[in-house]
Amino acid sequence: MHITLEWTLKTAAFAGFLYILLSLFNVHWLMRLRILGAMGVGAFLIGFLLWPKIAPIDPLGAVTLYNGAFSLSDILLCMLASLLAGAGGYLIAYPYGKAAGLLSVPTGLAVWTFQSGSVRSLLLTHSAFEERLAVYRFLRIETLFWLAMLLCGAAGIWILSRFLPPKKTLDSSHASAKTKRFPALSILIAVLASVVIVQLTIGLFAQDVRYPDTRIGSVTGQPGNRQIAFAVLASFALAGAVIKYFLDCEHYWAVLAAPILYAIVISVSCSPQMLQYMTENWAVTYFPNTITAILPIQFISFSAIGALAGQWLIIKYKSAKKLQEVL
Repeated sequence: MHITLEWTLKTAAFAGFLYILLSLFNVHWLMRLRILGAMGVGAFLIGFLLWPKIAPIDPLGAVTLYNGAFSLSDILLCMLASLLAGAGGYLIAYPYGKAAGLLSVPTGLAVWTFQSGSVRSLLLTHSAFEERLAVYRFLRIETLFWLAMLLCGAAGIWILSRFLPPKKTLDSSHASAKTKRFPALSILIAVLASVVIVQLTIGLFAQDVRYPDTRIGSVTGQPGNRQIAFAVLASFALAGAVIKYFLDCEHYWAVLAAPILYAIVISVSCSPQMLQYMTENWAVTYFPNTITAILPIQFISFSAIGALAGQWLIIKYKSAKKLQEVL
């Protein structure tokens, strides 16, 4: 990835759009800059500097570990970059780095997704039944790698917070009595609720051409990368908001639901019988449902951003509500 005038203008436009969007929620201008700074650290360290190292040979290829696309050194470099991005995000967003710093790594991964191909581009070169089956069996667990990068970012935040403790936090609310008494039950409900919410809503936000099918109801075309980004972000923002509002659970339980949901959907929708049917009756550009047309990196990166955004919205809403009650 090279710094071009077009790339610079797009980056500036996105930063300006996000700055204005945050202002609609009455986010202080300094906090907006902290958030943009934390995201910028991840976009630069991961999205920009690492891209030449991990970019697919095919310009239209998908960013995936399938077929050994990443060497061991690439994997270690990704983990190290995530650690540094998390620490850098914490530092630049201090004293709110524990929250805003969590945006660094998923933002860097999100940058990759806009330079990447899609599941369709991956299947076009692996179109036979056995190849498609192997692809989906691998993608089903690949989410764990991208989740590990998020955890490395969180580890970087934790390490730096030992040397530079935060003085403030974005979340001034206290856990409900039910959450304190039954934390395991609340977490379980939060994860399950997130799985259900995303499963029910993501197909509404990401839609392409859809055709009826007598066996599975309908098949869908490949949504664009921007549409996938919006769909995953919006679905997990809703999940993060719901579990924060009703259970007072942190957003990362919604993020944890992402690989669980992805594995379940791929296992059911891309079983040998289903893929055999899809191979015989539909081209590789059509999928049983929306999630099967989303790459693991897309699902994990935007789920982290969306879930955190949903949690912040509820925190902001509850703070404003408490202020109104006082007044």
